[in-house]
Amino acid sequence: AQILSKHNAVSWAHTNHSGDYVELATYGPGSETMPGFIKNYELHNFMLEATGVNQGKFAFMTA
Repeated sequence: AQILSKHNAVSWAHTNHSGDYVELATYGPGSETMPGFIKNYELHNFMLEATGVNQGKFAFMTA
């Protein structure tokens, strides 16, 4: 990954993240309504909403 990171921005576990799209794989009832790709920074709240988790409990995590 270190060699490739110079060419394709793929690397491991650090703070150099992007807001680019990531692939979202889903299965089960309702999965056909889910997007195939989602912006990286939108994924957290998307998962909270999809699972019905009260976002108020995680207010410290929002920007």
